[in-house]
Amino acid sequence: MSKPPKRSKPSRVFPPAIACLLAILLAVAINLLLKPVAIAPQNIIRIAVGPVVVLMGAVLWLWAWRTFRGKGEVFSHKYTTETVITSGPYAFSRHPAYLAYMLLMAGIGLTTDNAWIFFLLPLFFLYADSVARREEYYLMAKLERAYRPYRSEVRRWI
Repeated sequence: MSKPPKRSKPSRVFPPAIACLLAILLAVAINLLLKPVAIAPQNIIRIAVGPVVVLMGAVLWLWAWRTFRGKGEVFSHKYTTETVITSGPYAFSRHPAYLAYMLLMAGIGLTTDNAWIFFLLPLFFLYADSVARREEYYLMAKLERAYRPYRSEVRRWI
């Protein structure tokens, strides 16, 4: 495999956080405009599990954000990175923030009994995966010496 060209900036992408929010809003709009598709109405397990999944997503995102900021990096697609983060949730997943967004979507879908979110979740995953691959390509080009061993030890998702 040939080496990717060196780039000074990561590729510009639509922010995954905004894509996640738009997917949730789209699911709510579809649910209001069309016949609602329920997951399990009045199911105590759904009502109890949904908020827990939302909380897990929020905690994971906050942990990823704090770890990133703690290393002096900016948690944004607009800026380049100068280091490979390997601690905190990044020790278990190369893209914990994107996992957090998916947990948030699933938890909100369960909590609000909106199955449309679960129809949009695979599309969001495909988008997040494409963004993750671009980021990895960029990191290999810019920080190959540090990123290559990290990539071989830590899975992309879980």
